[in-house]
Amino acid sequence: MVEPKDDRESVKRHAGRYAVPPYAINIVAGEFSICTRPGSEWELIARLSAPSADECRLMLLRLRSTLRWSRPMLAAFLGVSARAVRSWETPQRNPSASARRLVWLANRMVHEPQRTASAGDWLVWNRGVDLDDWCERMGEAEPLD
Repeated sequence: MVEPKDDRESVKRHAGRYAVPPYAINIVAGEFSICTRPGSEWELIARLSAPSADECRLMLLRLRSTLRWSRPMLAAFLGVSARAVRSWETPQRNPSASARRLVWLANRMVHEPQRTASAGDWLVWNRGVDLDDWCERMGEAEPLD
């Protein structure tokens, strides 16, 4: 029996067969499976797993509390106005999708940097979604030969 190779070059070679990134590559017992989805589906997955406006508000408050920063300081860090931070914290307005991503990334950077391991984690907001299982349910996981 030939031992399967588990090196990076082999992974890159197999991944090169698929032209629609991002893709999830899983190696289980020496077998490869790759899941590809169109960008529009990744966008939907990201949108559905995004934090709510309330979750985002709590992240902002937690960031400011942990770092002991004023609103203007947090605003400068995020690259937005202090008025925007205030309106998000006092739920007068909801942050846009890109602002939520920024707040989520800042929160991860400060509170749980080890949990943000890959771009796939970023796509699903670290919600614990197992992409391989998801791909299997969608009928897209393909073992490589």
